Amino acid sequence: MVTAEKVYYYFRQKFIRKFLYRFGFGSPVGKNVWEEQFKNGAWDYLYSDTEALHYKSIVKFYNQYGGGSVLDAGCGQGVLFHYLKPYIKGPENYLGFDIAENAVAEARDKFPPYRFVQADFNISTPDEKFDVIIFNECIYYFSRLIEQLDSCFAKNLNPGGRVIISMFYYAEHAQLWKRLTDRYTFIDWEEVQNESGQKWRICIFKP
Repeated sequence: MVTAEKVYYYFRQKFIRKFLYRFGFGSPVGKNVWEEQFKNGAWDYLYSDTEALHYKSIVKFYNQYGGGSVLDAGCGQGVLFHYLKPYIKGPENYLGFDIAENAVAEARDKFPPYRFVQADFNISTPDEKFDVIIFNECIYYFSRLIEQLDSCFAKNLNPGGRVIISMFYYAEHAQLWKRLTDRYTFIDWEEVQNESGQKWRICIFKP
């Protein structure tokens, strides 16, 4: 069943990236697929040195533009938190959430007593406000990007708060960046590239 789901979402993502990103449609992936991938260690490589640059760029922007409490959307097993942890004042100043219970359970085990909860951004977000909301490699999976971001900011971002977004480079993501730049004014942004030639773009803005 999960294998069939993976095939379905693979081809669905290819179609959406090619034809529908420009209209603001993302490509959600089912919870069962994420659960299987985290359970089988498919994302463990995110802790490797080849992935570190974009996490460090996120942390740099976080510190450079005021720090504060963090809502970490799509937190996975806590890789970004691994880099953020030295700068977070305490458990009440951080909340990570992810669609996969396997991922948040691993994060809870690694980083007690910090808070990680299971939630699907396409359905709901936590009922708290934060100084910074971080979307690390996850906005591709939002069904309606701008509408959902605006709703999240109204519900979860403190007045004057900042938003950090990091995306892996695919040519099709230019459409997502265009929608973001048409809607928001970036305070800062940068691109990083590792030794393997993989690229990420990271930005920070105030809605």
